[in-house]
Amino acid sequence: LKEAIIFRDFFVCVSALDTNNVTVKKQVFELLSALCVYSQEGYHRCLETLQHYKEQKNERYRFKLIVEELKNAKNVEYQTALLAFVNCVIISAPSTKKRIRIRNEFIGLKLLEAISQLRRECSESGAESDLMVQLDVFDEQRYTDEGQLTGPDGVDLNSHLDVFYAILRQVKKKTKNKGKKYFQILV
Repeated sequence: LKEAIIFRDFFVCVSALDTNNVTVKKQVFELLSALCVYSQEGYHRCLETLQHYKEQKNERYRFKLIVEELKNAKNVEYQTALLAFVNCVIISAPSTKKRIRIRNEFIGLKLLEAISQLRRECSESGAESDLMVQLDVFDEQRYTDEGQLTGPDGVDLNSHLDVFYAILRQVKKKTKNKGKKYFQILV
């Protein structure tokens, strides 16, 4: 892995993703996953590689390929490798804020829809699989990270309603009847 990080033409490896051979693509994503968890330098190299691929293909988003492959893949082992890669990219980010930002990039590309579909397919098959483990890891890490973002008084800063009601409570406390009038004017 150390050689992969140092290898200047590592971007060539990602060009293998242009094949229809699922085994080759699976191995590329497994290698990228290993780079992510190996070191921060490997993690940055992986993100650079995805950025290079995005630019080479004139794509708008660096994670689009992964989400599209996950949506269209029929091979469960390949789906598992893709979702494991998604989890590695997110979990290996150095801070909660960066993990959430990267996860939101994936979510913006409709990853949650793909995950819901995969979860339904796993439930229908009834088999306990490595794919189900990766689905659970994604959800658990998401809830853990979001739990760390709660603000004062347990307000979930990602929830518009929680923030709205927290502001409403503060206005009510401070100004009683005046606050209600001002708040009604604002609304």
